Amino acid sequence: MYFGSADGRVHAYQGSSGLAESPWPKFRADAQNTGRVSPPAPLGLRVSRQGEKVRIEWSLPGILQSTAELAPAVWLDVVGASAPYDVEPANAQRFYRLRRPRRE
Repeated sequence: MYFGSADGRVHAYQGSSGLAESPWPKFRADAQNTGRVSPPAPLGLRVSRQGEKVRIEWSLPGILQSTAELAPAVWLDVVGASAPYDVEPANAQRFYRLRRPRRE
């Protein structure tokens, strides 16, 4: 094991046993100690027509964003949007996506 200390030095300690057989939390590792992390579930949007409106739905926690152009895209959060979100069609084009909330 390596430890950094307040005096700016790195200390190395050698233990006599291997890794502990326990489910304690590990940084960027899975239970098999492979170092691989399962990818997060994809954020999926479902779009349908509801009368004269367009309905955008999603099931996982996410924040709906929109932009008027894709090149260059300036994505902004749609304030107050929650699923389902109904859009009134307009003459201007609009693009939508879902982003994951930031972890605190």
